[in-house]
Amino acid sequence: MRLYRPKSIRRLLLVVFVLVVMPLMVALIHATYEVDRLVAQGQRALFATVRATQGSQLLLESITDMERNALQYKVLGDETLLDVYRENRQKFIDTTNKLAALKLSQLQHERLQMMIRVENEISEALQLFPNDAEETASAIDGFGSLARDARKMLVDNRKLVEREVGTMENKGAEVQRSLVVQAMALVPGALIMAGIFTILITRPLRRMDKAIRRLGDGDFSKPAQIVGPRDLE
Repeated sequence: MRLYRPKSIRRLLLVVFVLVVMPLMVALIHATYEVDRLVAQGQRALFATVRATQGSQLLLESITDMERNALQYKVLGDETLLDVYRENRQKFIDTTNKLAALKLSQLQHERLQMMIRVENEISEALQLFPNDAEETASAIDGFGSLARDARKMLVDNRKLVEREVGTMENKGAEVQRSLVVQAMALVPGALIMAGIFTILITRPLRRMDKAIRRLGDGDFSKPAQIVGPRDLE
């Protein structure tokens, strides 16, 4: 069974080009895909942590506003101050809902749920008791723990950002090592294949050159045997 021989040396060169360049192209496409995937993953992670940090900052600001409104109501007893309090409380609720929808740690979710429970107790006390009641004063004191938990949320989110950055750096180094290994495997392989195909291309040309020189010297003792692309044969 005879091996495949292309009809022309041009086709042989095309086959050589495809076989040598194709693995390198596949490696390049794979490298591009891995880098794009890493960048997209990093963007999603950092975007989520930044949103969590912004949400925690808004949470702290709404707690501060609610505490100020509650203290003013305690001193003045003006019902309109409760309306302002309710507006700021709605901001608090909206912010906690957004934070709950994010991919937070288990500790952050537990802390967030505890803050929601404490704020509900404070709001119920402000609605049920008059401004000068002891229950109202005791409830307002709960804003201190809410503010502390909100600051802890901020610290946790900043640590989460640092952790995500470290994770992305590790993944980037891992992808870099993988690409280096691929390059170390593919480039020598491509060079070896190029060398082999160079020999396959030049061997029939050398044989033809020898045959022509021999015939030119008047030596007809051996037939010219050219094995290669059919146009050369």
